[in-house]
Amino acid sequence: GGLEGLRFVRLPHEAMLRGADVWDDMFVDEMELGDPTRLETLRGVRHTRLMPLGGTRGLEGVLVAGRSPHCVIFARGDVRVHPLKLDRGEGVRSAARFTNPQCADGVVFIADKGRDRPRGMLKICSLPDMAAAADAPWPMRVRHCGVTVHSIAYHASTGCHVAIVSSWHDLPPERRPEGAYEGRVPPLREERFQLQLLAPYTLETIDTYDFDHEAGEHALALSVCHLKNTRQSDVLIPFICAGTGFVNGESDFARATGRIYVFETSTVVGQEGIEGKNTFRLKSLWKSSLEQDIKGPVTAMVQCEGYLCVAQGPNPGMIGGSKVYVYECVDDSLVGRAFYDAHMYVTSMKSLKCYVAFGDARHGVNLLRWREDIRKLHPLASDPLPMSIYAVDFIVLGQTFGVIASDDRSNVLVYVFNPASPEYRRGQLIVRADIHAGSGINRFARWAMPFRPAYGVRICAHYATLDGAVGAVAPLAEEPYRKLLALQNLLVTAVPHFAGLNPKTWRLFRPELCLKRRYAKNLLDGLLLARFLALDFVLQAQLAGAVGSDRNAILGLLHDIVTGCVVT
Repeated sequence: GGLEGLRFVRLPHEAMLRGADVWDDMFVDEMELGDPTRLETLRGVRHTRLMPLGGTRGLEGVLVAGRSPHCVIFARGDVRVHPLKLDRGEGVRSAARFTNPQCADGVVFIADKGRDRPRGMLKICSLPDMAAAADAPWPMRVRHCGVTVHSIAYHASTGCHVAIVSSWHDLPPERRPEGAYEGRVPPLREERFQLQLLAPYTLETIDTYDFDHEAGEHALALSVCHLKNTRQSDVLIPFICAGTGFVNGESDFARATGRIYVFETSTVVGQEGIEGKNTFRLKSLWKSSLEQDIKGPVTAMVQCEGYLCVAQGPNPGMIGGSKVYVYECVDDSLVGRAFYDAHMYVTSMKSLKCYVAFGDARHGVNLLRWREDIRKLHPLASDPLPMSIYAVDFIVLGQTFGVIASDDRSNVLVYVFNPASPEYRRGQLIVRADIHAGSGINRFARWAMPFRPAYGVRICAHYATLDGAVGAVAPLAEEPYRKLLALQNLLVTAVPHFAGLNPKTWRLFRPELCLKRRYAKNLLDGLLLARFLALDFVLQAQLAGAVGSDRNAILGLLHDIVTGCVVT
């Protein structure tokens, strides 16, 4: 009688609770029941495994056990579905709550690797205290630092993070301009920049370096670069490189200059009375002010085959605008080896092996090649159309790579350099794909996808937008792309859309001026394809059959994309 008023609602989510194919939903003992085809047997023994969390670590919800275990969290009237990752990617056969003095409020799992490992393994786990962090699309840990974070990089050898932060302070009386101020005037303030070294896991600040705020120095670039050294030419040493610029007004005697800083981390044992506990400190190795300030602000930095590529400028005294310099680490200093005349202002720069791609604030994307034998930056191709680029990076599929870029009109473009293509024009990049993202993307980060023998090496590009969104762009082979493209065209008319808007028109590339080329509509809409997961079984089978495939094959393609872009 108490369940008469119970109502159910169907909520869509993008979590893939299945494996790459239908057999991955099951476990080994369920496959070995004697049925030659195994299909009818698997249908008979398949059952749902749900375990209520019951307030474990403050989490209210259920744990869905299977090949891809997930936690369904109920918080603030909304449902959050988060993947549960175990060591070596095991699946979960069953689970239960576990509490004892050594592991208070924990969970015990029976993990199973499936066909790779026929025997299960018992694991006792303790979930992190993430009651507040789980109430978000992605599980997260928030650290309030009280300053503005401009750039952050990961130092892999120590597990630390390096960040450039700034804060506003009142201008000291001795530095205030002369003259009397009458009436109510706003306080004079200045922005001070600082380099912080953050501890592993806790992200606590363990060391800092203050830039010259009295001279108006602003930190503009940060990168962890693995460079060669003349003392150890066969070993790449990780260094923390930072680039700055001076804001000195517009007078002829206050031209814009910059500096390059090179740091390394040192290990300190038993620091601050903690015996036997290791900590890390920043050690300044070299800065350009010891010799001469850079003739322009340093706007981007990246490593390229053990060398440091630095984008400098613009400066009114520099001919040709910005420049890209290549430095070599010689003993304890940087020595310039080559340069390239860039355009107006380099906003972003990335490298892949011997290739360097950079985006300009007005002149689009440029692709260079570093020739170590002759120590020269050789220009390969560039974008012929003027564009304001925010960020660039590389994506890889097998033996080919592309340059992905975002502009100020919330577009994403993928360029390729292929002189053998009939579309190639001398010195020009080919636009292979373009799409309207809907948000300004200001940062890309490469991430290796799981290896598949049929596809080879795959590297996707995660991105972050100016309005707080996070996404990914993943390369696809020809056959999966054709199937998903046909499915996307059917979903345009098969499902209702928000406010009746057409997703094809929304995703169309939006140029700043008149487009002098054809649209390269070769990027799939992941949000539209994800709606296939929320459809009922009959409609999924009908749409899959209309594209010449079946439901399990389509779900397998989507599962490969979703799991390949997951950051673990």
